Amino acid sequence: MRTLTLLLLAFAVVSCQPGVVGNGKVVKRVIPVDDFDQLEVNGAYMIYVRQGDEPNLEIEMDENLFDYLEIDQNEGELEIESERMISKAEARNIYITVRNMRHININGANELETRGGLKGRSLSVEANGATEMRVEFEGSRLSVESNGGSDLRFRGTVGELQFEVNGASEINALEMKALRADVSVAGAADVLVWAEEELSINASGASSVKYKGNPTINKSTSGASSVSRKTE
Repeated sequence: MRTLTLLLLAFAVVSCQPGVVGNGKVVKRVIPVDDFDQLEVNGAYMIYVRQGDEPNLEIEMDENLFDYLEIDQNEGELEIESERMISKAEARNIYITVRNMRHININGANELETRGGLKGRSLSVEANGATEMRVEFEGSRLSVESNGGSDLRFRGTVGELQFEVNGASEINALEMKALRADVSVAGAADVLVWAEEELSINASGASSVKYKGNPTINKSTSGASSVSRKTE
């Protein structure tokens, strides 16, 4: 019982710590990085990702916020987060150039946008919390896992598309042309998907799946979930 009390007390102390306020002096810094193909960002940043010949990382934000910034690289993964919650800032932008992106993991209240689109064999995306994403990708396979209240939009062309969606997330992939798509959705999530050949759907709770294209459909629904063709 004493251990539980101490844990609860520690959590309360951390939760009550005030967020950091930016000093209003916005600066941009280039951070040296090695080659990477996996990205994880935790916090509340605006993230811009582009594909290029050399890896690059530039961060633009209030000068004092760099004191709380943590950047780690390990076995091809670049991880970015803040030691303290940022309550107010003039800017908190992250500009990333990557040669080949295989995995994106975004947690918190981040926003991510690809510029110019990404190309590769496969890309996996994980979004947790209140994340917003606008991703353009062309490749063989795109897999997406979303939890919480994320708002994700995808465009491009893939052979295989896989969605695993939970909570109150909204997924719009009507501009992501897939030959085959596999959608698993639960909770109160909404998914819009485009499949041309095959579409497998497992929907539960109060979730909704709408699709376009003329695929062969294999579906399983329960609760108040629904599956329908997109008519608009």
